[in-house]
Amino acid sequence: MVANRYAGSCVFCRDQVPAGAGERLQHQGRWVTAHTECLPSPVPPPLGDHDGWHRRALVALDVETTGPDPLTDRIVSAGLYFSDGRSREWLIDPGVEIPAAATAVHGITTEHVREHGAPPGTALAELGAVLGEVIRHGVPLVVYRAPFDLTLLAAESRRHAVQPLAWERMLVIDPFVLDKHLDPYRRGRRTLLDVCSFYQVPLTDAHSALADATAALLLAQSIAARHPGIAAMAPTALHQAQIDWHAAQAASLQEYFERTGSTQPVDPAWPLCLPG
Repeated sequence: MVANRYAGSCVFCRDQVPAGAGERLQHQGRWVTAHTECLPSPVPPPLGDHDGWHRRALVALDVETTGPDPLTDRIVSAGLYFSDGRSREWLIDPGVEIPAAATAVHGITTEHVREHGAPPGTALAELGAVLGEVIRHGVPLVVYRAPFDLTLLAAESRRHAVQPLAWERMLVIDPFVLDKHLDPYRRGRRTLLDVCSFYQVPLTDAHSALADATAALLLAQSIAARHPGIAAMAPTALHQAQIDWHAAQAASLQEYFERTGSTQPVDPAWPLCLPG
């Protein structure tokens, strides 16, 4: 959504919208001008009864961390949720202090992981063994904003000399990428909580690794259940398509940053990016 550079008529109420006082948006296949207060609340497409990968085996992953840098920060908890209702969860002592800012997000303290957490090498080896079986059986792995979680997991595995996963064989479904591809102009933030709310998926304990993994899997299923074209794609084709979609999304965001004077780089790599 962008502000209207020129005055125009509101597509909804037909009154005049002064330049810069409203918004430009896609409506019924064309660009129009509208008052911000006239914009309808977005709603997702209805659920369908079509078949697709959302009705087959899926596994979702989420991790909570010491900070926002996937190459240098550490995992403090990890959760896996399986579409048959099973789950696994790990609490990990990262071996470093957990900053107060990170604790404010997920509630996990240094003292708690030192008393109750597993050594990172042990926990990561167990998690890697489960994910190895997921890859071996060709089950898609659902990860919201996959480049962060998977890059962090790869970096942590390397840091603790854990046997690397066969990343080249992994099939990933990223609901963030799907949502941005299907609905690029929707107003509002795209956090897991916000997107779950839009697609009517419950998330009652945000920033718990297991709760976020569960919500991500249900979100992927909800998106596919509302978009038959996405549901019909074979996981291999969907994985490849998301590489292209994410790259296009990254390029668009990079252009926006450059227009607004930001020097922040946007990495187009998906589903992970690990130097070396």
